[in-house]
Amino acid sequence: MSNEGDFEAFLAQQRADYGRALPARVAGLREAWQRAAASRSDDDYRTLERQAHSIAGSGGTFGFPMVGTAARDLEGAIGRRDDTAIGAALARLEEALRDAV
Repeated sequence: MSNEGDFEAFLAQQRADYGRALPARVAGLREAWQRAAASRSDDDYRTLERQAHSIAGSGGTFGFPMVGTAARDLEGAIGRRDDTAIGAALARLEEALRDAV
């Protein structure tokens, strides 16, 4: 196999691994939001924002552009600390995930 073929196989494996891990990561976002909404702690919201930012940045890279876009929208809602918008954006992210996997 050529180096290019090896690299393509590596990328395909990385995409598959990312796709398998994504449902748990999105579920973790919902759990983190529930903690943040209950505590109203800036630290909890920052943790939630970092998790959303990570998916927003990696979604498109690993072949899940709609998941990345939805996570970016969620990140914006978290930044505004708008729990209604966060809930709606999280639901859109979960829908994008269902459509993608």
